[in-house]
Amino acid sequence: MHVCNGENARAINAYTRAIDLEPNFADAYNNRGAAYLDKGEVDTAIADFTEAIELDPDSAAGAYYNRGAVYQEKGEDDKAIADYNKAIELNPDYAEAYSQRGTVYRKKNEIDNAINDFDKAIKLNPNDAKAYHNRGLAALINEKFEEAFCYLSRALELNPDDASTHRLSELAVQGLRGCLKIVD
Repeated sequence: MHVCNGENARAINAYTRAIDLEPNFADAYNNRGAAYLDKGEVDTAIADFTEAIELDPDSAAGAYYNRGAVYQEKGEDDKAIADYNKAIELNPDYAEAYSQRGTVYRKKNEIDNAINDFDKAIKLNPNDAKAYHNRGLAALINEKFEEAFCYLSRALELNPDDASTHRLSELAVQGLRGCLKIVD
């Protein structure tokens, strides 16, 4: 696939040819949208994801997820949540959609909703370091340092080179030490 190789212009041309041959080819719109997004053409990507959704709404979990990610990147949190909701409705086992929706909830300071989504993402994909990282961060926000440390430790087992997770893990340890000093 051209997009994976970073050959966006060729990918866009190929998907455009496919759409010319089959104008109702929803996957081609979704994939072309991903190529446009990779190229930095956000509004064009949204238009293609929207077209994919309109052409095949019952099979558009990926297009809803992709469009939600763009809205999330643009800071349009309510639109992002709405698209992640629809992606999850169409594919209840879509771990990445739960994880990303949780990230938006965390940004909106809806920590309980974020925790629920991160827990669901972990249940669906127990090897997702990012979900453990985000779950640990949510626990840190709630000052549950031991819980945070456990989730962050698992994230580091899965992705030992993640500097951000290492920093959060250190914060969890500092929080635990602070709690121990209070007990003394």
